[in-house]
Amino acid sequence: MNSFLSKTERTNTLGSLGVLVIGYLLMGWGFMLVSLFAGLAVGVMNLRMVAFLGTRIVAAAKTGQGKGGYAGLLGAKLLLLILVCSLMVLVFKVEPIPFLVGISVVYAVLMFESFRFMGQPAEAINEGTGEG
Repeated sequence: MNSFLSKTERTNTLGSLGVLVIGYLLMGWGFMLVSLFAGLAVGVMNLRMVAFLGTRIVAAAKTGQGKGGYAGLLGAKLLLLILVCSLMVLVFKVEPIPFLVGISVVYAVLMFESFRFMGQPAEAINEGTGEG
């Protein structure tokens, strides 16, 4: 696992725990907190799938092999994300705002980590020598 992904996952874990604590303090223990946790779980799974498929696409591009299959799976992952979010809101009746806040934590963490590593050479990031 490269350094960027491991640091992003560590930051995402800390951010998720922070959001859960803030959510508990603001909303108390109840279904809105469960909705927030469901959003965090969907966001983490989305990050893992993007990381898995993105790593495979980059590796295929470096070796010159076809990468169309993985790119197609990335599109299917987006459709799966839409389906899961729809099921969560329409079938499981999670509260939409806490659910969206939970999903959004991953994107905020990705932005934060991307800005931290901005301008550093890829070798430094992947070897873990880059400090932000």
